[in-house]
Amino acid sequence: LAPNRGRKSPTFRQFAQEYLDWARTNKKPTTVLRNQMAIDVLMPLLGTKKLNAITPWSIEQFKKRRREAGRRHTTINTELAALKAMLRKAREWGKMSNAPEAGVKKLPSPEYRTRFLSEEEEALLLSACQPALRRIVQAGILSGLRRIELVNLRTEDVDLARKTLRVDSAFS
Repeated sequence: LAPNRGRKSPTFRQFAQEYLDWARTNKKPTTVLRNQMAIDVLMPLLGTKKLNAITPWSIEQFKKRRREAGRRHTTINTELAALKAMLRKAREWGKMSNAPEAGVKKLPSPEYRTRFLSEEEEALLLSACQPALRRIVQAGILSGLRRIELVNLRTEDVDLARKTLRVDSAFS
């Protein structure tokens, strides 16, 4: 028996709002922001479609459009991951019966090498910063933290006595 039997499937736009309302209560703010950004780029293609009318082909068309727009594979894969999570939740809530995302594969992500700033680049970057920002940039340079990790850093995450820093994953 299909979970959505006898009920109308909502549009992607309608469900996206329900999903974001749920996510604001149950997910980290950074995850909600990432989901919102993915929904914003999915909306032109899927917004008016009923959830049960979304097909693997329409998801593949989304991937194609994003590549043609010059987006990186990692960006597209992040957007696909958000869509897949939404559609899993839609099935869990009985809003749709099919799983169109099941056969859609991620794009291959190129291997990136780690690059460090040269001393000259570091000096140039720091000289361009206002004093308050300079301290944040220096903390990032010295610690290797990502921008989002620096922004979310709290006083209680720093233990000066032990010389440690606790970082919650910004991507979970």
